[in-house]
Amino acid sequence: MTGNLIFEESWMGPFWRIKDAFVSCAEDYAPPAGGYHGPLRVGESQERVIRDDQRMNVHFHWINEGFMTNFVDPAKVEWHLDLFVEGMGQFFEGAALHQAEAYLSTPGPVNYDFNYNLDPSKLIPNTGKWPAGVYELVATIRLVEIDANGNVVRTLPMVGFAELGKLAIYKG
Repeated sequence: MTGNLIFEESWMGPFWRIKDAFVSCAEDYAPPAGGYHGPLRVGESQERVIRDDQRMNVHFHWINEGFMTNFVDPAKVEWHLDLFVEGMGQFFEGAALHQAEAYLSTPGPVNYDFNYNLDPSKLIPNTGKWPAGVYELVATIRLVEIDANGNVVRTLPMVGFAELGKLAIYKG
């Protein structure tokens, strides 16, 4: 499943742009020892059914560019990436992923690519499996200001959102 990340109007107008932004979520085809299935681009074949004990790979991608991007202190901001799961009925609901990533301040466009492996044995207490059912997946990305201790002070007006659609999980 892949969705385009739609961003709030740019923080500094034409001097700061986000482009080629998407998030994808796919079943894990890799062996348990590791590896990665690979990102799905928008429009590619989408896997929307997985087994309850199967891991999922989540891939966030975007390009940050513009004149003003170099003037942001990377020690004071970071990107927050989230994947939310909502069950249809009485199933697992909540944040399946919450990750903070460093802001890079370099001349020219910055290409961000982050891959995460969601392992139900680490996310779901007791059973270690995704509860069978149908789920709606939503991803968000936020640029946040942080204090010296790493606490979020405020969310800056660089916020992206993508609806990935529905995912069916079956008991294996």
